[in-house]
Amino acid sequence: MSQTNVVISPGTEATVAVRVRNLGDVTETYAFVPTGISQGWATVTPPTMTLVPGADEIAQVTLRPPRSFAVPSGQTPLIIRIVPHGNPDDVATAESTITVLEYDDRQISLAQPVMRARRRQEFDVVFDNHGNSRTSCRLAIVDHTSRLSGRFDPPSLGVDPGMNETARLRIKVRRRRWRRGRTLPFTVIASQDGHEPTPTTGTLLQEPIISGRFVGRIASIAAVGAVATVGWFHLVNPAIERAAQRAVDQLGTAAPVDAETAASTIPGEIPVPTSDGSRPAPSVPTQPATPIGPTASGGGQLPGEPFDTRLVVEAPLGGQNVEQYTVPAGKTLSITDILLQNTNGDEGRITLARNAEIIYEDSLANFASFQIPLYSPFVFRSGQTVTFQVTSCTKVGSSTGESCSVAATLIGKLA
Repeated sequence: MSQTNVVISPGTEATVAVRVRNLGDVTETYAFVPTGISQGWATVTPPTMTLVPGADEIAQVTLRPPRSFAVPSGQTPLIIRIVPHGNPDDVATAESTITVLEYDDRQISLAQPVMRARRRQEFDVVFDNHGNSRTSCRLAIVDHTSRLSGRFDPPSLGVDPGMNETARLRIKVRRRRWRRGRTLPFTVIASQDGHEPTPTTGTLLQEPIISGRFVGRIASIAAVGAVATVGWFHLVNPAIERAAQRAVDQLGTAAPVDAETAASTIPGEIPVPTSDGSRPAPSVPTQPATPIGPTASGGGQLPGEPFDTRLVVEAPLGGQNVEQYTVPAGKTLSITDILLQNTNGDEGRITLARNAEIIYEDSLANFASFQIPLYSPFVFRSGQTVTFQVTSCTKVGSSTGESCSVAATLIGKLA
């Protein structure tokens, strides 16, 4: 062979020359057979060669290792067997060494990109190694606002080519929120010396200690109490006082009662007649007042079980694609949060629809990770379909990708 060592990067091409000389005394035809690990991506041109005695000729060996984790980095032998047709047992070999260079194709993602919590929450970090060498990455959380802190278990991941590993991220919010919730985005980075860091993004929706519904309920109760208090002092109590005054006035017009009769009168009974035969006026019974107070107002959390699902759409360049979720029979889905993710920076348009009714539409160029503000839940009845569609893919942001990849995470209650 013309080279003893060939250095090549996966996804590229290299050529090695092989000189063959016929040392016999008859004309012979030779076939070239690559062997070893490079057998699948090494070709010889021409595949056969006919030489007269003493003649020599050159064949070209073309190497095209694919960009795949199945082609490991490092050195591997290149062996070409030269088999004569007339005497197949008299095989000669030409040998060289191939050095396959490393390449990185790493991906990190969160199994739950959006989570809710008041103070603490756990995320699963998934690391995929599609490169051709083993990785040993350290994990770190990045929050430029210093509102979050996190701890990984384990703190680093070693992943073989074509494999994936998962780490647990325990995240904590430094300060509580008493009245209003907030959205806290953060970034998780896997880094290794001599390699580009691999990032992914996540979102923690921090809920307040005192929710808006609770404040509204207390305000409703206070309003009812205030109305009842005003009604008592301005309507009910004056009416009672006027009724009592009329009763007193009526008693004042009755015959006077002497001391003896008053002393002999038992409360609640008819007075005994006096010596002159007259009876004192009977006492007027007082009816107990009906208590008046505030009543509890309705409201509360949405009914049903917690629900979340992630719709991922892969649309080819210049085309479109769709993902759907259909509400099960007898169920009602109330969507309270929608997070859109365009991590590769693709360009095009998306729509979110209830059956054929479009309820949201946007351009991919407007966001990388975006939470749609919902002032009230999107409600889907039994049998209705949530449709997430990339209506056009005009540009693919990933240099190695061939399609737009967009995801929508739906969070709510299924009742």
